[in-house]
Amino acid sequence: EDLIAEGLVVKLDNGNFAYSVKTLQIAERFRQQQARLTAKLEETAERVNRF
Repeated sequence: EDLIAEGLVVKLDNGNFAYSVKTLQIAERFRQQQARLTAKLEETAERVNRF
């Protein structure tokens, strides 16, 4: 019920629960941030390994 109240999950007609759009947006922003950080780390490693 707390997750429903926070808008993180929705209860389906069959009684099951599913992630809400809000939760999926949070997950997508996290994935994008991780991709940017990974790219930055790879770029830094490439620069360091040139010498």
